[in-house]
Amino acid sequence: MKFNGLPKISVKVRNLAQVIALWRRRRNRIYFAPSLGGKPLSPEEWETFAALGKSSGVIAYALPRTYPESNAPHVREQLEKAAASCRNFLVGQAGDSLLVKDVLADAEIIGDYSLNVFNRRSFSALKEKGFAGLTYSLEMNKAALAYQSGAGEVVVHGFLPVMVSRHCLIGAVLGKEPEKVPCGYSCRGKEFYLSDRLSAHFPVYGDLYHQMHIYNGRELALITEAEFLRKFASWRIEGQFYESRELKQIISLYREARQGNFGQDALASLLNRLRAEAKNPYTKGHFYRGAL
Repeated sequence: MKFNGLPKISVKVRNLAQVIALWRRRRNRIYFAPSLGGKPLSPEEWETFAALGKSSGVIAYALPRTYPESNAPHVREQLEKAAASCRNFLVGQAGDSLLVKDVLADAEIIGDYSLNVFNRRSFSALKEKGFAGLTYSLEMNKAALAYQSGAGEVVVHGFLPVMVSRHCLIGAVLGKEPEKVPCGYSCRGKEFYLSDRLSAHFPVYGDLYHQMHIYNGRELALITEAEFLRKFASWRIEGQFYESRELKQIISLYREARQGNFGQDALASLLNRLRAEAKNPYTKGHFYRGAL
């Protein structure tokens, strides 16, 4: 991931409608994570993906961040389909880099935040293993990030994961028809929430491999930290759960923020523009707290 002084914008999405909406501009790297969409791509959708992948180098296929061992053959099958037209891949566990290289020897591999890159040593070690780019851990705060070289990617906006569970929360509560899916309820592709004692809502989504992804109900928004974050090679927007129009607006505001020459009042104005259409409260995550 080369750094020319202006952060690149990367966006992770989960369906082809989002890919198409972003691909038309060809200005941002697109991480396509179809497993988060909850259902397999149809033959027609694979054809569309192939056409987009061959015509542009901005699309990277994102492997599932985690998956049951029993689903490994299917993960490889999907990877082989993607590799027919794409050479850029986002992986969430180190072992999957070997899988990608086995399928496509000259693949460009980007490490996701779940690799837990937390310092320069871990960054360098993974680069030596052949990773073309790396994403910093979501648990790094501003003080920890300040010690990094700036060569990696930092997540700046979107819903962040709290937990991935192989126990189907939805089926445990609503399961009625065992013949439909293993949990007895059609949880895939639908929206559910967990509610805590303070009535805060945590989105829950079932993925393609019947894992439950639980997300923070507050969206990460680091747009007011743009002056500090401008030292990094790439900014990531976790865009899976936004409609295309909303996602374009978010990207536009971060592209504006990365240009520089902004005081805090101007950055606060950009945050207010984000808030104008936001459905959820914002958080800065671990940016000022950290994991320790």
